[in-house]
Amino acid sequence: MMEALEKVSLDRGASATLVEQLTDNLRSLIVDGSLADEVKLPAAKDMAERFHVSYRTVELALKPLAEAGLVKRGSRG
Repeated sequence: MMEALEKVSLDRGASATLVEQLTDNLRSLIVDGSLADEVKLPAAKDMAERFHVSYRTVELALKPLAEAGLVKRGSRG
């Protein structure tokens, strides 16, 4: 799974926001099967560090994926 996350590419100079780019990257990895069903994604904090973005950016990127049923959000405590 970590290898799949290596494919995520964010361009700070792009017209799409980092949230949009991260959402699209993760959606693509899920849809093409690079991230298999029931694979646990790293914590949002860890993803923020990996992609050099804020925790809030990761949270906002995951929200539409959760709403679409592509990811399940874990509890925080």
